[in-house]
Amino acid sequence: MKRESVFAVLVVIIVAFIFTFVSVDLSDSIAEDKIDYDQAPSPVGGFAAVAENLVYPAKARKAGIEGRVLLSVFIDTNGVAGNISVIKSICEEQRLNEEGNKETVTICKDDMGCDQAAEDAIRKTEWEPAQKNGKAVAVEVVIPIHYRLE
Repeated sequence: MKRESVFAVLVVIIVAFIFTFVSVDLSDSIAEDKIDYDQAPSPVGGFAAVAENLVYPAKARKAGIEGRVLLSVFIDTNGVAGNISVIKSICEEQRLNEEGNKETVTICKDDMGCDQAAEDAIRKTEWEPAQKNGKAVAVEVVIPIHYRLE
């Protein structure tokens, strides 16, 4: 197994422990607007399937870029991932300002392809849709993808 493949598997294992689901509306809207489900969507073949599709861009590895990409992903009733958007780029970090409020700080000028590679990996992965009362329901999930060099 190539070193990059082993690394991708490790990244996905980390993602598996942090995989966070939210309902359809990611804003601070009222709870009634959110879709409820009994079983969260999951990648067919487990998180190893995501690992197979995840590429750590060579430019980013060479530049020593590490961090987390947070993606918002809509998974429809057929298990197709779509409407993928970056909530937090690998080049952004949340920090507390002097007043104690969270603010987003840019920590690099170029994500070196990490954001797009994370989107591509999720898009290429086949998903089992979320379930509510035994029926498939479409939901939006938030998926963190971590990039770490060994």
